[in-house]
Amino acid sequence: MKILNSILLILPMLSCVAQSTTHKVMQQDKHTQPNIVFIFADDLRADTLGIVDEKIHTPNLDALAKKARVFNNAFSVLAVCSPSRATILTGRYPSSHGVTTYGDTPIRPGNPSFVSALKKAGYQTAVTGKWHLGNEPKELGFDVADIFHSNGPWYGREVIENGQHKIYPGFIETWSVDRSVDFIEQASKKKSPFFLWYNTQVPHMDDKFSWPATEQAMAYYDQDTVPLPVSYPPDHRATGKPPYLKHSRSYTRAMDVYGYKDENKLRAHIHDYYAAVTDMDKEIGRLLNKLDILGLSDNTIVIFMSDNGWFLGEHGLTSKVLAYKASMQVPLFISGKGIEPSVRDELVINTDMAPFILDLAGVSVNYRLDGRSLTPLLGAEKSKWRNAFYYESPTPQLVPRSFFAIRDEQYLYIETFIDNTAKQPEFIELYDVKNDPYELKNLAITGQNKTLLAHYAEQLKRARLDLGTLQ
Repeated sequence: MKILNSILLILPMLSCVAQSTTHKVMQQDKHTQPNIVFIFADDLRADTLGIVDEKIHTPNLDALAKKARVFNNAFSVLAVCSPSRATILTGRYPSSHGVTTYGDTPIRPGNPSFVSALKKAGYQTAVTGKWHLGNEPKELGFDVADIFHSNGPWYGREVIENGQHKIYPGFIETWSVDRSVDFIEQASKKKSPFFLWYNTQVPHMDDKFSWPATEQAMAYYDQDTVPLPVSYPPDHRATGKPPYLKHSRSYTRAMDVYGYKDENKLRAHIHDYYAAVTDMDKEIGRLLNKLDILGLSDNTIVIFMSDNGWFLGEHGLTSKVLAYKASMQVPLFISGKGIEPSVRDELVINTDMAPFILDLAGVSVNYRLDGRSLTPLLGAEKSKWRNAFYYESPTPQLVPRSFFAIRDEQYLYIETFIDNTAKQPEFIELYDVKNDPYELKNLAITGQNKTLLAHYAEQLKRARLDLGTLQ
């Protein structure tokens, strides 16, 4: 009963409580408002950085992290490209902003972008790199947009530069960093602060479903010694996974198309992914170096995060979306003057980024935000914070089911439905992630834990009612 009693105290602090403030610019001198550079990686796992795993070669991001506030428990509330981006921009859940699948779905009207608020407050605003929404960047507050749409080749990519379509022959991250640097150089000559959102393509797969990393990056890794996941080879019956997973794209593509039945093919994929991350890091290093050269580091906050994780054979899976750790956990660290290097273990989610960035800029808004500013976590003191959050995937995509979850400091609870109209779950999962971080034992199918399951079911129902995914 001790565990249950602790959970009864923990779960009421869910993240979906809305916030509402009045739109105004705080009384802050323009010269003291920080510049903000937000680097948003694509499909980057939380554990594929040198600061987490010393065999990963990411010297530039490691150097940034060593002088940053690092968040060990950061998550996406829907781990897929477009919904994650819309969540960042609005500070709201996918069921609220309307982008619940990957693709060119626009953000639903009535869901303002925090970038528009920054622009109104006098910030110069720009987005560079990947754009994966149905809205045009200017609709969402960006003055400058040097972008490419969705996913595609890493070399010879069609880009939109200063409004003109062109083919860039080289590495796409080189172009994105060049455009980012150009914006920073121009913006730094003006008196008003700037906000840059740089979205990488890499390490997302290219249009041929491969990671065509450079030979130099590949040389850092030995394919024969690449470690395999703890949950490989997959045994879904033993780990208590939903039966439908065996027929999902995430499983069949991994095992049948990519050949993960052969561990050597899986090792080759992991090797290429690691090398892709190294190539990404090299280009990000140029951007970080430019901030130093221009003397901007003292008045620039740098945020590094990913849109979602990526399965590298865990439970025999590829891709993302699912509410397991490899998919929904993301890296997050924040660096800038006055931010002391340290590690925080609180549960942070991507809905927090909009209120946090507005807070950094001294701008408040009069509309609802589903997240919380991370400012209290930048100090040295313990702060009252959430102990649980809600995860949702209301529209079947990549995996042919709808599912919803509660994740707290000890447990992950998932309800899977045939579709988003079903009233009763098809399958239930419960993992003790504190003691079983690789989700190897589904406690929901043991015939025990009935009180615990009922409690989480009620918490999930409340969260869904609050966000409007349950009528």
